[in-house]
Amino acid sequence: MSDQADEALIDAAFAKDDKHVPPEELASERAGLVTQYAEDHMLTPLLQIMLHKLLKAKPEDPVAHLAHMLRTWRETMVVVVGPPASGKRTLGEKLAQRLGLQQVSPADLVRGLAGTNTSLGNSLQSMSESSEGVPDDFIEDLILQRLQEQDCTDKGWVLDGWPRTAEQAERMVAVGLAPMYAVIIDVPDDEIEMRVTYRKHHPLTGQLFHMLTDPPPLGEARKCITRPGESSKEVQERLALHRASLPGVLEAFKGSTGFHPPMTVDGMRPLENYDSIVECIAREIGV
Repeated sequence: MSDQADEALIDAAFAKDDKHVPPEELASERAGLVTQYAEDHMLTPLLQIMLHKLLKAKPEDPVAHLAHMLRTWRETMVVVVGPPASGKRTLGEKLAQRLGLQQVSPADLVRGLAGTNTSLGNSLQSMSESSEGVPDDFIEDLILQRLQEQDCTDKGWVLDGWPRTAEQAERMVAVGLAPMYAVIIDVPDDEIEMRVTYRKHHPLTGQLFHMLTDPPPLGEARKCITRPGESSKEVQERLALHRASLPGVLEAFKGSTGFHPPMTVDGMRPLENYDSIVECIAREIGV
């Protein structure tokens, strides 16, 4: 339906004597418009958060309290960090949905640009397939730009898998993007090695298999490869870097205004328990 038709229906909805739009059509179209608007602007989780805060405070004057809440509203900013294959993206996605925030993932940003038929997209695709991967400096520029776009500044965001170093955390603070909360996923090194080093990529189909838990079909294993950065030696190096860098990342954020004590999540819990984990985090945040 065109924008003009949308406007006509909305105008008709508030016109008591309108006889040009059948009532059943008007009701149907209005319902679709309202539902789409609510989804686009994440109104359901936003209203849930406001109601939760109101019930928690139990003010004498709820209307005045809500008005003050809106005047002093500050977007929530969260980072989810952890070793490779610890479930950062999954937790980030669920947390963003629960809190009504924008999810920002470095991998998604790179894939999105790499999929465009542009010189930049082609360069990113080549870098992604190389043994060196996409340079952190390039990823950092993408992330900082994305976090400053209007939907992120209006709603707040959940950033997974970044920052990786203290220097990257310090630059987030310097440009006014220091998070209020940090969620750390803790998984033993031997479990991470098992999750990553047994992964195999099928270049022809793009499928990702795990030789222990989800092996490729019979006859397809010989066509699969180990992706760059996923050999046992490389995984150990990535784990060592993560363990060494994490204290500096948290220290950089501790000096910023409004940063709360980090929350640690047990990354060994099965995926079906992530909803309860997200609820625990939401309560810690106060929503």
